[in-house]
Amino acid sequence: PDAECDSLGVAIVGIAQKDKLITSFGAEVGDKVIVAIDLDGKPHEMFALNWDTTYDKDAQLVQDQITAVQYLAEHDYIKSGKDISNPGILGTLEMLLETSQKGADVNLADIPKNENMPWNDWLKSYPGSGFVFTAKEDKCDFIKEYLAKYSIEADVVGEVTDSMTLNVTYNDQTIEVFNQNKNPVFKL
Repeated sequence: PDAECDSLGVAIVGIAQKDKLITSFGAEVGDKVIVAIDLDGKPHEMFALNWDTTYDKDAQLVQDQITAVQYLAEHDYIKSGKDISNPGILGTLEMLLETSQKGADVNLADIPKNENMPWNDWLKSYPGSGFVFTAKEDKCDFIKEYLAKYSIEADVVGEVTDSMTLNVTYNDQTIEVFNQNKNPVFKL
């Protein structure tokens, strides 16, 4: 949003039921925030913040990971979601929250993390297979168990609020990371 020109990069592959799409504008107050990432990867040799989970993987597993997310969408487990992209884990979550016109409280320690990556790099990373979702509480256990079958660790990391802010707590300290009234990502 701070570039000198407007630009958009999109890739769409496959067929989806139009009433079963995962959108970023469906989060509701009280939904749980889930972060789901394939932790079995490594920093890409040419771009350290790209968490490469596809290059050395079995092609069938990579395809199954995508199909697993499709299954969750088609069976109404997920309310909203985004694949984690260039803004990293928290930036991607903020993009979802802004389009849903919501906020969230997140516990940093609950975010799935590869133990070899420092938090600063991990939160900025762009995983090959990583997602932020919102879901009703009664759907969360199934989502976590289902994705685990496909080498994706998913955990409930927080809850959607009506605050229009993204607050992150770690070691009993809470900071406001984004405030849509002061520093929106999209500047809608």
